[in-house]
Amino acid sequence: MPTPLTDADKVLRNDTGKDIVEKLDDIAQALGVGVNADQINYNNTTSGLESENVQDAVDEVKDITDNLDNKLDGLTDIISTASGAIATFNDGGNNIPVKSLVTDIAATQEGSGTPAPDNIRAITGVDEVKDVVTGKDLMPSLFGSNTNNGITYTVNDDNTITVTGQVASGNSNRNYGHIILPAGTYTLSGFPDTLVSTTVREAALVLCKNIYSGSQNIIVSLYSNIARTATFTLTEATDCYLRIYLYAQAGAMPANTVFKVQIEKGEEATEYEKYKGTTHTITLPETIYGGTADVVNGNGTKTWGYVEFDGTESIISRLKAHTFLIRDSKLNDTPAISVDGVNALCNRFVRQYPVQYASIADGQYLFNASTISPTQKGFVCRVDSINDTTEDFTTWLTSNHIQVAFPFDTPTAFTFTGANIPTLSGENNIYSNCGDVAVEYFNSKADWLADLIKAMSAT
Repeated sequence: MPTPLTDADKVLRNDTGKDIVEKLDDIAQALGVGVNADQINYNNTTSGLESENVQDAVDEVKDITDNLDNKLDGLTDIISTASGAIATFNDGGNNIPVKSLVTDIAATQEGSGTPAPDNIRAITGVDEVKDVVTGKDLMPSLFGSNTNNGITYTVNDDNTITVTGQVASGNSNRNYGHIILPAGTYTLSGFPDTLVSTTVREAALVLCKNIYSGSQNIIVSLYSNIARTATFTLTEATDCYLRIYLYAQAGAMPANTVFKVQIEKGEEATEYEKYKGTTHTITLPETIYGGTADVVNGNGTKTWGYVEFDGTESIISRLKAHTFLIRDSKLNDTPAISVDGVNALCNRFVRQYPVQYASIADGQYLFNASTISPTQKGFVCRVDSINDTTEDFTTWLTSNHIQVAFPFDTPTAFTFTGANIPTLSGENNIYSNCGDVAVEYFNSKADWLADLIKAMSAT
């Protein structure tokens, strides 16, 4: 048992010890991970250090700092990178915050098809970024234990589900989980070993787009008498719900009937592991319609702008038959609009590109047309379905807002409050609700750093 500190020793601990811990803090900050030296209790005993003598203990901490300085020479060896729709790596450090996590951001449009006055495709930007860090299993079980049509579903500590009872008639079902999966290839597995019939449909796992509403929105189905695992590919980020079905013809559920549901990246079903995941929500300072955000360091780049016309603009004028010009400070205050018109988005019209003002057609628009004004930004559209007057167009615009998202020639920076996002030990899958991610992380070679920070933070 260490000897309690004397008053003199406490002074030594306060003066010398604090300097040493602050040095550790500076070094850890250089690695992108810090401890707060002010939170250390310097009037504590030397519990946790091998020596019972305070001066020896301080010397021991000095040795730690020297060793840490030497380890800085191998800094590049402990930092790795991964990127993609899901950034996957198998050498994550144990609970060490990532160095950076850059998320792509892009505007989205509702619906499908070509925007038109009779096919409105609303534009939505991003107000917050949700980055998810999981282990191998991507599908969380979000629903608790319950009973449905004779079957009791019990959620176990490892997120597996034990089913008992007998379906009275038809089927018994329950939602298992919900996830927005990025584009990619995945494998679904998890049927109980006790359900092995090849002739009777005993059970099913059904993965659907949104809530199940019939066969038209099923992504993939597993049936105990057909297939027990399945690989599927998503071409875009998809809102997925997973549901368990049990059927009356199967009779009573055998003992130890346990669903070990798992969705994993790739084309192979592997041994079940409990879901380990955390969602980190980061609020942005404004709605972003295109760009990137480093959600750890709080730095972003805005590469797209957005305007919405609602009939209150300073200049609305008729140019020619059913063709109207809109000008306003909300346009002039934006960075230069990119000439790459192919990528611009509008909720009601299609952009004419290259610009041919004389031939603008119904349902088309122009942006910043130099044939109208080489110095002022303007929006021009043609709408044949309304009366051909400025007053009628203005009235129509009041209740039929025009949304436009467009790329900038010159990106602009923004800042926000970042988040502390630690990795799991070993396998990690990191993805976002917004787009692709690129992560710099401390790999398993840096576990000594996590241990050191934990030790120095103990009070």
